[in-house]
Amino acid sequence: MKADSRGKLWPVMMLAFGLAACGGSDTSEPDPQPEASRAPSMERPDAGGPALPQPDRASAPLVSEETVRADPVTIFDMQTPVRAVGQEPDWEVIFEDGWIVFERPGLPLVEVPLPELPDGANGVMEFDAGRMRVTLTRDGCDGPGGSLDVRIGFEDVTYVGCGGSHEGSVAQAASVSWQNLIVDYGPAIDACLSEASGKRLVRALYPREENTVGMILVDEIGRHEECGANSVSGEISFFDPVTTDQAEIWLDGPAVFARSELGLVCSSVSPQQDIEIGDGFGVLYPAGCKA
Repeated sequence: MKADSRGKLWPVMMLAFGLAACGGSDTSEPDPQPEASRAPSMERPDAGGPALPQPDRASAPLVSEETVRADPVTIFDMQTPVRAVGQEPDWEVIFEDGWIVFERPGLPLVEVPLPELPDGANGVMEFDAGRMRVTLTRDGCDGPGGSLDVRIGFEDVTYVGCGGSHEGSVAQAASVSWQNLIVDYGPAIDACLSEASGKRLVRALYPREENTVGMILVDEIGRHEECGANSVSGEISFFDPVTTDQAEIWLDGPAVFARSELGLVCSSVSPQQDIEIGDGFGVLYPAGCKA
């Protein structure tokens, strides 16, 4: 072979040698990617067992599901559900089905599992439930909710109220949804009572159209009327007799309100539950009364 031919072949040979040293041509199969360089898996790693199922409640619990009580619970001598209510600010708590349900108007509902209760041999139960501190005292209360003194410590506020078994008439009558409307709607109440031909009891109170308050009135023989009036001026919008069935649409349990001087004088069904409204404005009878 001529020398100039060898010179021309030399770069080709060097190129082939370099490709062989690099593992072959670009058409060969690539080596498997090292284990450590693979992209991380999107699957959640095992954290030591299956995640606890979330409770089927209206809001997220403050403690884990595994603490929920499934067995029947008795608070002192009362079978749950037990309900308590308080004022200033208004609130309600129910101990039921292994849960504590704590409600304050205008604020988020709080629901936590009911933990193992202390024995309460000394008449007091004190325990923690999530971020809630609960103190229950047997026969420590003399209020509309019952004889159980209930104190809820939550978010640096202590809520004080009275409670009892929800199965009993005390707890059932304790919560009146329109109680806090009575004083604010005083001009409308007075206007409707003055419009009636004779004294009446207020059996229900509810907002209607803009600036209008509706209410159900009842006379001494049980006849019903619906009255609507302006919440500020007291101007009457309507005043009509209604049937018992029509009235019951608006009723919230047995509660009645007797306005001082303008209302019927009635005999309370449960005097220990009666609530003085305002400074002599009238009396709310949560359990009802008889004219």
